[in-house]
Amino acid sequence: MMTPDREELLIRICRLYYEQNVSQEIIARKFHLSRSYISKLLKEAMQLGLIEIRIKDSINHENEMEKTLCARFGLKKAIIVPVATQQFEKKLDIIGVTVGRYLHNIMSDEDIIGISWGLTLAACARKLIKKELNKVKIVQLKGGLPHMEEVDRLNEITRLFAEAYRAETHFLPLPLLVDSKEIKEAIIKDKNIQAVLKLGIESNIVLFAVGEFDVNSALVRSGYFSEKDFERLREEGVVGDACGRLIDIKGNIVDKVFDNRTIGLPLEKLRDKEYSILIAAESKSVKGVYGALSGRYANVLIADEFTVQEILKLDELANKNKKKDK
Repeated sequence: MMTPDREELLIRICRLYYEQNVSQEIIARKFHLSRSYISKLLKEAMQLGLIEIRIKDSINHENEMEKTLCARFGLKKAIIVPVATQQFEKKLDIIGVTVGRYLHNIMSDEDIIGISWGLTLAACARKLIKKELNKVKIVQLKGGLPHMEEVDRLNEITRLFAEAYRAETHFLPLPLLVDSKEIKEAIIKDKNIQAVLKLGIESNIVLFAVGEFDVNSALVRSGYFSEKDFERLREEGVVGDACGRLIDIKGNIVDKVFDNRTIGLPLEKLRDKEYSILIAAESKSVKGVYGALSGRYANVLIADEFTVQEILKLDELANKNKKKDK
């Protein structure tokens, strides 16, 4: 039978370790015990039921911040991913795991998954969980960029999705942006291109990220925009691109001329999806993410906690400005 003194010792050690995040090494020095003995005492406390560890599964439960996001932006689901770093690549790996688990939960036979391209989608594709499904289709939602690295990345994303869900693939082997509306209209008259675009509209699950609109973004580096165009679009309020469409912070398409030259899923079609999943992991893109949420283009948000904090700050600022204008 455990003595009161030993129980008190166990509780004191547990409080230091679990509530105050004091390392086992420091606790050992404090009580003049070995580190291995502290580890043994923590295990003993667990076995005796003095402590109970509960892990909240963000896939199946919602915290208050997630509920706030759902209420504010009309989401059916918000998943905030806890991360210990703001390093982009490490955050992507962690978020990719969450996306993989979420898709594994919702995927079923005959689903049509629409995918975009980019670093975020590539990271998620590498973390997919295999699931034996039938008659699943993967479709590319927008044209590509004229960089071999982006072409290779898109091919990898599509291949990994196809392998995970035993899916057939449908590519859109076209540039994202063409020189004129007339050229675009001529291209999409092709019956094979029409079939892919139609499949994108019919997709019930869509995954996309919002790219930032600056000189270093893949879209700008592609050469689609002259320096003059870029500066004008920035002045007109472009904060990012969602599925290749240029949006402002309210989610409005900024330039109809460029939009009419863009090949891919019309942005408003995202609102019709059973699952329109916006994945956010980069602080540089937060204004674009906020724009996509404000435009109601997503009904599921999966984002790291730092990005969510920035989203809510933007929303608070927007609400203050609205009150000033009244």
